[in-house]
Amino acid sequence: MRNKPFYLLCAFLWLAVSHALAADSTITIRGYVRDNGCSVAAESTNFTVDLMENAAKQFNNIGATTPVVPFRILLSPCGNAVSAVKVGFTGVADSHNANLLALENTVSAAAGLGIQLLNEQQNQIPLMPIVRDFVDDPDAG
Repeated sequence: MRNKPFYLLCAFLWLAVSHALAADSTITIRGYVRDNGCSVAAESTNFTVDLMENAAKQFNNIGATTPVVPFRILLSPCGNAVSAVKVGFTGVADSHNANLLALENTVSAAAGLGIQLLNEQQNQIPLMPIVRDFVDDPDAG
């Protein structure tokens, strides 16, 4: 009978714990789907930009360029809420200037040249931009 208070205490603690375990919880998750997505149109997924023939004498100094050759990337279907899109370009960077795309390494390829991509204002588009690392922050709301 000396263990009777011990058993009563254990029974009381078990009832308290089982009551806590039986508590109901409600988690509400809320989100919105926006009609603002775009995809690259089929005719823009695989095409060639012809840089035409250019005389070697055009490249008489560092930074010399050819005439601009415009091209378009078509997007479809875009949602009604789309007002702008972000585009990124990746490729093999030139070994001497990482802001330029390298030419294919073939016997007939020109040496010392790279391809520069420009936007409609003739400003260089950076290649392979650094993407922010997302870190799981348990303290973030």
